[in-house]
Amino acid sequence: WGAEGVPESVMITKPFALPQIITALSMLLNQRHPSPPNEPSAG
Repeated sequence: WGAEGVPESVMITKPFALPQIITALSMLLNQRHPSPPNEPSAG
C-alpha cells in the first residue's frame, strides 16, 4: 500500500478499534523527523 498511499502513513481497516487508532498515532508521532528550520520572529 505504500506505493499507492501517502508516504509515512498508516492504513487502518474498518471497523476502527480505538486501540488500533491509538497505536497507529503513537507510531507516527514517535517517528523521528528532521525539525524544520526556525523562522525568525517578527519584531
